[in-house]
Amino acid sequence: MKSKKSKPTRASRQIKEAVKRLLAKKKDINAITVMDISKEANVNRGTFYNHYDNINDIINEIEEDLMNEFVESWHRAEKSDTFADSLMTSVTSSIRKHEQEYSEIIKYIPQYTFTDLKSKILKEITSNYLKKNPVDQETKAGLFILANGIAACYIDYFQKKLNVDLDELSKTSARLIKRIL
Repeated sequence: MKSKKSKPTRASRQIKEAVKRLLAKKKDINAITVMDISKEANVNRGTFYNHYDNINDIINEIEEDLMNEFVESWHRAEKSDTFADSLMTSVTSSIRKHEQEYSEIIKYIPQYTFTDLKSKILKEITSNYLKKNPVDQETKAGLFILANGIAACYIDYFQKKLNVDLDELSKTSARLIKRIL
């Protein structure tokens, strides 16, 4: 479920940032209460409920923000002569901007959030790229395998399970995308 108001307000931004800070303080999402969020955001509980029905709405909105950044990167890359390089440069720039935040909150956001985000990214690939650039079944399968692999590598990167820096991950991903396409 989305937040109750589609236009972000100062209070909704404060609430969302409060959730990120609470997660960064190593507080499990399931242990965070509306009272915790209200206190951290410096808003009252009524203000919270004016913007969100529950804490999951905020997590969904954070996920939507990530998806929107990916979609924006995708659309910028489509206008470029070097799609793969442009896409990965844009994605990496966005990640770098939020790297500390992502590294902290990835530990506490449920895995299904990342599975859902990955599904949305694959849907974006299907609805945009493959409609404009029909490919054979093998290439289509390769794109899905690659997208899943890249997403898993970025999650591993944030969880400090990958011994590769962000720039190398970006360059390698771009090279693989070029090979598939």
